[in-house]
Amino acid sequence: NLGTGFRLYSLLSNAGFSDISISAEAVVETPFQAAQTAAIVRAMLPRIEAAHVATTAEIDIDTLENRLTVERSKSDSTSIAEMIFGAIARVT
Repeated sequence: NLGTGFRLYSLLSNAGFSDISISAEAVVETPFQAAQTAAIVRAMLPRIEAAHVATTAEIDIDTLENRLTVERSKSDSTSIAEMIFGAIARVT
C-alpha cells in the first residue's frame, strides 16, 4: 500500500519507535526498456478473469509486453512501476 509507505514514519513514531530512518526505492520503466508488467499480469490472469476485470482475449497476454513498450516509446514516457519502502528504528 503506497499510502502506508508515505505514512511509515508517523506509524512507527506513534507506535513508540525512535531513531527512525525511512528509505524508498522505485522501479522505473523507461520508454525503451522491457518491463515486468506483462509478467505480473500473466501471473495474475486467472484472478483478473475470476474478478471479471478483463478476459484473456482482451488482455492478449502474448502481445501485451510489446504493446506496452510501443506505447511508452511513442509517448516518450517513463513511469514508476513500483515503490518499495523500508524502515529502521529502535524500540524505546
